[in-house]
Amino acid sequence: MTGSGEIRNGHSHVHVVLGVEGDRAIAGHLHEAVIGTHFARVYVIPVT
Repeated sequence: MTGSGEIRNGHSHVHVVLGVEGDRAIAGHLHEAVIGTHFARVYVIPVT
């Protein structure tokens, strides 16, 4: 999974690309995520 986006007015707007079984990729907006047996790193960089 890879993605980028922004936080505006307290709401996130994130675009992601996910690699899935069968050598396919799915792309779109991330509305929510539940992480079970893996981990995710999220970096928030302030823009001035």
